[in-house]
Order: sequence, then C-alpha cells, then structure tokens
Amino acid sequence: QGLSMLRSHAIFEKVVEFIQLEQNLRIVFNSLEGSYALCLLANLIHLADEEKDEAFPKLAFPKFNLVVSRLLEKCGEYVTTKQSSLTQWHPVLGWFSRPLDQHLNEAMPLVKGQLQLLWSGPIIRVMFTALRNLVKDQEAINESYGSPGGILSTGASGSLLKKALERKLSQGAAGGSLRSLNRGPQRKLGSPEVFTVAQVCSMYHTATSTLSQLRMDILTGLCYKSSLVWELWVVLLSLGNMCGLKSFLDLLAISTKATAPEFHLLVLFCDATTHFV
Repeated sequence: QGLSMLRSHAIFEKVVEFIQLEQNLRIVFNSLEGSYALCLLANLIHLADEEKDEAFPKLAFPKFNLVVSRLLEKCGEYVTTKQSSLTQWHPVLGWFSRPLDQHLNEAMPLVKGQLQLLWSGPIIRVMFTALRNLVKDQEAINESYGSPGGILSTGASGSLLKKALERKLSQGAAGGSLRSLNRGPQRKLGSPEVFTVAQVCSMYHTATSTLSQLRMDILTGLCYKSSLVWELWVVLLSLGNMCGLKSFLDLLAISTKATAPEFHLLVLFCDATTHFV
C-alpha cells in the first residue's frame, strides 16, 4: 500500500528530477552523509524497480544514471581500503571513515536487497538499452559488409564465450584479424552512442568500487543476467584496429588518471570477462 501511494504521487520521478541538480544533490548528501545517503540510494533503486515498466525507462538515462553515479561517488569519498583508528567496518561499503549509526544495522539486509535490484535482469535491460541498439546496428553493418554476425544468448556458457574471445585475441596479435567481426566503418570512441554506453558502464564500475562488499554479486548479475560481456566485445571491435587502442591512448593523454567513462567501459569489460571465465 505504501509503494502504491508513492507511485500514485510520482515520487520516483520527483526525487530523480530534484537530485539530478548538483546543488540539490550536495545539500541532500551533506544532510544525510554516508550510511543514510546509502539508504536513500537503495530506496531510489527500489522505486526504479517498481517503475520499471512505466516511469523508469523514461528516466533511466541520463537522469537516473547520473543520480546513482553521483550518490555512489559521494559515498565513495568516505570509503578507504585499509583499517585505521578513524575507520569502521561497514557491511556494504567496507572500511568507512564516518560514524556508523547502530540503528541501521537491523535495516542493512533490506538495504542490500534494494541495492541488488540495480544489477537485476529487468534494471540491466533498461539501463543497457543503448548498448543493445548499438550492437544491433553493428550487426546490420557487419552483415552488409559480409562479416559474420550474431550475439551469444544470455544463457551461453562461459566456456564458449571464453573460447571465442581467446580465439580472437590469439588471432589478433598483428591487429588485422581483430577486425574480422567489423569490416565496416570504424566507430569513434567519443561518438554519442559509444559515450552513452560508456556512461552506463561508468555507473556500474563505480558501484563495484564503492559497494566493495557486493562487488562479486554485481559482476555476477552483469555476467549471468545479460549478454553484457559479448555486447561490449562487439562494441570494442567496432572501434577499429586492436579494439581502438590508438583512440584509448589518445584519450589517456587527456584524461591522465583514466577517469573518463570510456576507460570505465574498458575496465568493466575486463572485470566482467575475468569473472565470467
């Protein structure tokens, strides 16, 4: 009944529209800080799942993607990799440099369950709509140039994917054969369609680093509840020689700390592939 009331008053849409503005996000986060900001994020994801067939697809990108990314980044500011006299253990974030409210301990299983909806099948499908569309376009281009097409289904075995990737990588030592799945025009790393995919990948990459105690769960969701690994592989191949190596190196000269979303796309692909195989 409570969720129905929230939906009838369009609370999800109103919250996303409000928090997407940087000044509003800062005010909200500074008021809540660490653990309670994480609860806000969890509730927002829960509402997104409730609205997955209605409001969520309209707000998923860029607004929801931006809000989740920024909340994760703000929470991540208090996450450390080592224990110290100033840190406390958080069951989701790991070592956390802010005081923990003991009253939240009982609610943490619920918070985890809400957060896990972010990498559930329905949410992943909506968030990566642009990726699927890009891959479909690439398949059509490949077929028109006589290149083999097709994407492994979500249920394809990890070993089959592993063999396919290993075969391509071993054949591509000289660079040329990595284009065998993409004989058409090269896509640019900074093109709007690739950048959109990169921003969504960046959000999930941030989730794996901030929600450190759920990292394996996130990668499992991405690998086994979607065709993400193979679809990203198709995108990387479309970038040209050696999966757009020169484009990544050129970008690295600008984003020297590799913080650009395009690098997060690459890192997420590597993390997911390693987890898969």
